[in-house]
Amino acid sequence: MKIIYYLNKNLDWIEIPSLKEDKSIAQTYPQTFTFGIDEALDTGEFSFYAPTNYHIPIDSIIKINNDEIIKYWVVKDSKSSDMPQPNIWTQEREKINTLTLTEPIEILRGFKLEPCTFTENSYTLEQIIKRLFYIANCDAEVEIPNVDYSNPKLTYVSTNLYLVFFELASTIDMIPYLDFNETTKKWILKFQRRDGLNGNEYNISIFSNPKDFVTEIGEGLAKNVYCLKIFYL
Repeated sequence: MKIIYYLNKNLDWIEIPSLKEDKSIAQTYPQTFTFGIDEALDTGEFSFYAPTNYHIPIDSIIKINNDEIIKYWVVKDSKSSDMPQPNIWTQEREKINTLTLTEPIEILRGFKLEPCTFTENSYTLEQIIKRLFYIANCDAEVEIPNVDYSNPKLTYVSTNLYLVFFELASTIDMIPYLDFNETTKKWILKFQRRDGLNGNEYNISIFSNPKDFVTEIGEGLAKNVYCLKIFYL
């Protein structure tokens, strides 16, 4: 069974409306998810009925639990459309809400780096990443893969964490991604091996297929975000 949650301002997971046995909560549409290969990012979209005052803002964290297989997303766009008739069970006015999702790694585009330099052969990969987090004011964690790494001289002038981490990951033949620490409520930067067309990173059979509906234009992912300092309900 698939259950979808969002993280509210109190850092609690709240279930997104789905059809219950008593039909008291609105129905969820089929969902569409596209899984990228290597640097191509995963994307997703789903729609659901909800009361007119129900709203999940851009940059919210989404968790999908599909029979204990967990995947995290970030809301890239939030749309809504008024229903012409009330809900036939509750007789309440509702909207169709559509959330467009992206991989969490996308939020790192909003973390700009001040100019900085790393002297050759003076830092471990973990030290470099933690210093980059500090410089960019990003309160996140990191899990380093078991690889050999000798740092060349690194100089960054005008860039962001997203571009830097993909560049660093390419030197160890890996891809960066963000996971979520349920205990600390922080993002964790992790790395996975490059797999290309022969890879087996994702089991897309666990997902199902949607629709579109008046757009709320956001300020862009993480423009006002410092990791978990996000606008929530």
